[in-house]
Amino acid sequence: MKLRAPVKLALAFAAICGVGFGGYYGFTTAYLSRVQLPALKPGTVNLVFIDPDTGYRLVVANRMARLVSGGTENFEAPEAEKADEGDSNVVRIPVKEMLDSLNGDTASLSVLVSMMNKLKDEDLPTTRRVWKAEDIRKVLDGDESLRHKLEADLNMTLDGKPLPTLDLVAMDNGIVVDIPVQVKMVVAGKEQIQVARILLPYLPSFMKSVSDSFVETGKAEGNEEVAFKIYQDMSARLKETESIRGKLEALIAPGRAKSLATAPEALLSGVRIVANNAQMVGASYTKEVVRGKEQFNLHINVTGEGRDRLWKLSRDHQHFQLLFTVDGIAVAAPRVAHEMFQTDVMISQLPDEELVKQAVDRINELKK
Repeated sequence: MKLRAPVKLALAFAAICGVGFGGYYGFTTAYLSRVQLPALKPGTVNLVFIDPDTGYRLVVANRMARLVSGGTENFEAPEAEKADEGDSNVVRIPVKEMLDSLNGDTASLSVLVSMMNKLKDEDLPTTRRVWKAEDIRKVLDGDESLRHKLEADLNMTLDGKPLPTLDLVAMDNGIVVDIPVQVKMVVAGKEQIQVARILLPYLPSFMKSVSDSFVETGKAEGNEEVAFKIYQDMSARLKETESIRGKLEALIAPGRAKSLATAPEALLSGVRIVANNAQMVGASYTKEVVRGKEQFNLHINVTGEGRDRLWKLSRDHQHFQLLFTVDGIAVAAPRVAHEMFQTDVMISQLPDEELVKQAVDRINELKK
C-alpha cells in the first residue's frame, strides 16, 4: 500500500520524537547511574521515603501527616482516614522517635519499639520495682541473694507459694521487667544493631486475685490488716500454684525479645532519607484560593545533589509518597506522580499557613 505524503510526514515526525525521547531517557539513565549518592542520616529537616512494601503508609489527618500500620490501604479517601481514627488495628508510628532511632538514639528506639508493639506507659504500675532481664537471669540460674530480693518484691516464691508476710506494693504492682531488644537497622548505609530497653509488667495471678478481692471489700485503701486477712484466707485455700519461674523464663526468653523487634526492623529497613537540610538552600511559600479556600504551596530550593537524589528516586518509583518532616514533626505527605528533575521542589495545597511558615523559617534559619 502506498502512503500519502502527509501520512509519511506524520510517521517521520513520530519516529524522530521517539528517537529523541529514547535518546533523552538513555542519556539521563546513564547520568543517574553514574551519580554516587551516599546514604544520609536524618537531619533537622527531611524528605523521607518509606518503602510501601514494609506495610506502613502515610496519611494526612487533622492537617498533619502521620505514619500508620494496618487499616485501609485506600488513603486517598478522607473518609478512610477518619475511619482509621477508631480502628484498633491501626498502629500510629512516632515519626520523631523513628528518625532519632536512625541517628542512634536508643531512648527513642525504646519508645518506637514499645509503641509499635502497643505497649503503653499507662499499663505499667505507678510504683515500679524494675528488674533487668539480666538480673532475673541470674536469679533463675541460682543467685541466692538476688532470688530472696526478687521473691520479696513479688511477695511469692519462684515455685508459686505465698510468703508469710504481705507487702502492699507487691500486691498492687508486682514488678516491671526491663528487657533488652536488639534491633537491626541500616544507618547511613551501614548495618548495625541498636539495643532498646522495653518495660513489661508482671504481677503473679495469685497476688492479682488478692488485690482484686481487697478492692471489692470497699475498705479504705492502705488498710493493711484487712488486706493481710484476705491474703491469709486466700493463701490457706490455695490449691494450685503458679510457676512464677516459668512465667519469668518466658518473659525474658530470646524469642520474646526477637518478636518485639520484628515490626520495628521491618519499618526501619524501608526508611530512606532522600534529602535533609544539608541539601536544602532555602524555602518560600505562595498562597492560592482553591474552591473558596486558601491553600499554600511550599517551595524548597535544593542543591544539585538534592535534585539528583529526588530524580533518582522518582525514576525508580512511580506514584509514591514522601514524608516531609521539620524538627521531628511530620508536616506533609506529598504524593509524587512524575519525575523530580528540578531544583525547586513544591509541596502544594497545604491547608495550614502557620505550619508552612514555620517550615520555611526553619529551613532558611538553618542556612544562615
